[in-house]
Amino acid sequence: MSAFSDHKSGDAIETTTEVGGLKSQSRGRGRSRSQRQKAWLRRIFFQALGVAWLVPAITLLVLNFKHFIVGASIGCHGERCSLNLAQPDYFAKTQRLDRLDHNALGTLQIASKVMEVWFVMVAASVVYDLAILLARHGGLPAGLFTAEAEFGDIRFLFNPELWTSPMPIQKTGTKKERTGTARLYGFSILVAILCVVVNLMGPATAVLILPTLQWIDRPAQPGPTFDRLAADAAPSSENIAFGCNASTLAQRDYSCTANLYAPTLDSWLASQAASEKQHSENQPSGVIPSISQEGSVSFTFNGTRNASVEGTVFWAPNRQTLRELSDDYLKTLQPDGDSALNNTLGALLHRPGPTIGLQIFCSTGNVSTITLADDKQIRCYTVDSPASSLAGYSECIRVGQGWSQANTHSQFSIGDSASTVGNASVNIYSTDRRNLFNSTVPLCSTILPTSQGQADGQCDWDKIFSSNLSRHPQLPTQGVMTLEFSTPDTPNNSSSDPNPNRRAFCGLAAQSKFSLYAMDMSPNTNYLNIVQQTDLNGFSNHTVTVHPDWILAGWSVRENGTVEGTRGAAEEMISSLKAALTNSSLPNLNHFTRTNLWVALQSMSMVNYASSPSSAPDATHPALRSYATIHVWAYGLESRTSLMGVTVVILGCLCVLLRTTVGLATRTKRRSGVELLLAALEHQDAGSTFAGVKDSHRHKLRFVIDPGRRGGGGVESQGIKFMPVSSGAVVVGGC
Repeated sequence: MSAFSDHKSGDAIETTTEVGGLKSQSRGRGRSRSQRQKAWLRRIFFQALGVAWLVPAITLLVLNFKHFIVGASIGCHGERCSLNLAQPDYFAKTQRLDRLDHNALGTLQIASKVMEVWFVMVAASVVYDLAILLARHGGLPAGLFTAEAEFGDIRFLFNPELWTSPMPIQKTGTKKERTGTARLYGFSILVAILCVVVNLMGPATAVLILPTLQWIDRPAQPGPTFDRLAADAAPSSENIAFGCNASTLAQRDYSCTANLYAPTLDSWLASQAASEKQHSENQPSGVIPSISQEGSVSFTFNGTRNASVEGTVFWAPNRQTLRELSDDYLKTLQPDGDSALNNTLGALLHRPGPTIGLQIFCSTGNVSTITLADDKQIRCYTVDSPASSLAGYSECIRVGQGWSQANTHSQFSIGDSASTVGNASVNIYSTDRRNLFNSTVPLCSTILPTSQGQADGQCDWDKIFSSNLSRHPQLPTQGVMTLEFSTPDTPNNSSSDPNPNRRAFCGLAAQSKFSLYAMDMSPNTNYLNIVQQTDLNGFSNHTVTVHPDWILAGWSVRENGTVEGTRGAAEEMISSLKAALTNSSLPNLNHFTRTNLWVALQSMSMVNYASSPSSAPDATHPALRSYATIHVWAYGLESRTSLMGVTVVILGCLCVLLRTTVGLATRTKRRSGVELLLAALEHQDAGSTFAGVKDSHRHKLRFVIDPGRRGGGGVESQGIKFMPVSSGAVVVGGC
């Protein structure tokens, strides 16, 4: 029992504790009021110091959860450190800011180390207070007395004494024993958790305190919902080019596009010819596409490959989307416009929009026509042998709206300034079905390469044009547009004799998908304002039927009209056409193919689309909203390590709250390791403490600590005693 007598200030206090028949007395000298006040102030200070750790910890959590944006620099702020992407001294300023950021990152790393050491002090206090609390109420095993000093070492987790010390030496099965054992196991588990948290606190605070360079999406501007592409109908919208009007377009007159896009096509084909010359003379250089302009931005075409489809799909950026992106960019340059260019290391302007991809195959050969009815024909082309893997094949298409309303036809001519007999004729067939098969084993006798006769009644044309019978399944069989070229003096292949059935032809298969258009807004890194397209990998399942009049719009010519032979594009097309018809060698066919590819991509880039301001967006009808992505220093939780850091810091905050609660509840005077060691050395064992206990079990012996406490007169005894607790013993007095 403990007995406290009345005393005056400065009187000696005697405390008697009886545990299991053993008595211990501790005598101390009472302290003055000023000493007690200092003790209280010291306690309040250390409690406040522990709670204060929550301030930087919660600040880091808030910064990361809110994805706080620091800006272009973490080491310099204010007007003198302002950075604008359009400034001519942009690179010099970024180099200066980089040096300042390096110093700032070092300072933040030191701050994270301070937080780690600070938390270790708090965690050690928790372990100490709980250990003393357990030692004052039921006893603490000897194996856990050193937990405060050892828990910071990760190897302590693998110390058997941490997990076996709570087990009693002799089990009695009483409720009191089970409760005491559960408390000790709870203490061991808490110590293990704190061991992990303490060892991870340094990396966790470093991850959270150090901002990273991130690309941050700014809020999107409101925009309409995409409705549909207008590719399957003849051009009718004034959006295809400035200067066009609905009445002119309704007459199938597309010369209104010449003001802007005729020079574009001429320059593209001239640039292609120059790049092909570089390719032929400076091997192994490739053919590099040229750049075109739309408003205040520029662009080029893209290509993707896929193992399941032969060749490359070439993607044409949509000019309507590019014009809208250009308007977005000009708004950012206004004084009262978007500030995406300010206080950032980089900025990308984004806008989603449609894009059309093309697969193309061109060759030369003889043509044959089979008329089944007034508006139902079969048109077949042989494929000359140099045409790669399609040598020996014939290509047949269904012509006429008797097959399908989607089958349409357009015609125009290309002037030949060097010809004395006439211009080149171009017929464009948009057909619902195309088939390729080996001409040596035809499916029907009437479609042999040289056949000119009428259809055989035994031919099953629906079966012939079914997709599962394609003899070249890697090439599309539906939604194909065929361009057929002929000249009045068309020569036979490798012969000067004219051949009226000889043609050059190209098959175009179109598909559409949505792409994200992106432009680097810094003139220092993107002087030409080139727009790039993302998400083009792979192939789309959205097959597009293209009306043949879009080719007329690409050439800036009306239906049945003639492209002037003096135009650069006309001269280049006539030159490549005659070369392919005269000698269908692979180089000539490749040049002819690329020439037609540029014309087709020009046409596909002009295809407009409709949008709705009120429709709800979905997967196939996305919202057409522009937004900027800025490159800045920022906090966030994008990585797994940052999520680990948040978890560890939250556990640290709970530890601080636990320490505050336990500290206020116990109000235990903290003893140094030397004091505890001396008190243990003062313990006198009469031989009963370790009697009958194996050496391997001695760490399970429990001891009660009398650390000294306030007496009835408010005086705290100064001594500290260790008293062994025998199996089943009960604390009768003391603390």
